[in-house]
Amino acid sequence: MSDLYESVQHAGNIIPRLYLLITVGSAYIKTKEAPVKLILKDLLDMVKGVQQPIRGLFLRYYLLKMMKDKLPDSGSEFESADNGNVNDAIEFILTNMSEMNRLWVRLQHLSSNKDKEMRNVERNELRMTVGENIIRLSSLDGLTYDIYIKTVLPKILEIVVICKDTLAQQYLMECIIQAFPDDYHLRSLEQLLETTAQLNGNVDIKSIFINLMEKLSKYAQNSAEQNKEDEENMTEEEKETAKLA
Repeated sequence: MSDLYESVQHAGNIIPRLYLLITVGSAYIKTKEAPVKLILKDLLDMVKGVQQPIRGLFLRYYLLKMMKDKLPDSGSEFESADNGNVNDAIEFILTNMSEMNRLWVRLQHLSSNKDKEMRNVERNELRMTVGENIIRLSSLDGLTYDIYIKTVLPKILEIVVICKDTLAQQYLMECIIQAFPDDYHLRSLEQLLETTAQLNGNVDIKSIFINLMEKLSKYAQNSAEQNKEDEENMTEEEKETAKLA
């Protein structure tokens, strides 16, 4: 498999070559003949060769999809000292997201004013390719609040702020709110609110606040109802023990 992985890197045109390389790389990971984190890093380096925004977005989206069940996530068959752990999986996704967002933002500069509206429609249609990275991060089994607050959230917010693009900032902030657990948002509320002050002036911050507050309100209500239900199901002895505690 290593010979095949090497040979496909010498295929003709770059686009077919990289799609083929990702496909073979996926199979290579399955064989467990080489460290997963090294193959992931190699693939990320290779796809840099495509800088045309639309082609680059679809190529990286394909990479993300093909590696979905092959990341060294906690509890995964691919997690080990050599293959890597959830931190390597997070680094892979964050790096891919950063590059995809850059390509997505560049789309607006490919057209003249005459077809600017058409390009905005196209960008809207492609936003899910970038958002998929956030969804993948939120679904990692090894993602804990500690990792989220120290690594994942700061990096995503950095990507959001530095791009300075209204559409990207609006969409990615909404993705963060929808993808990650409500209790994570509750404990990182200050960081989220501080970031909104750094966004482009055209971003609809009000709608971001409303979505966030609605999620937290539902979370608080569900938590209160769950606590009430748990209390009703407690035995008298358990209730007395809870009072003493």
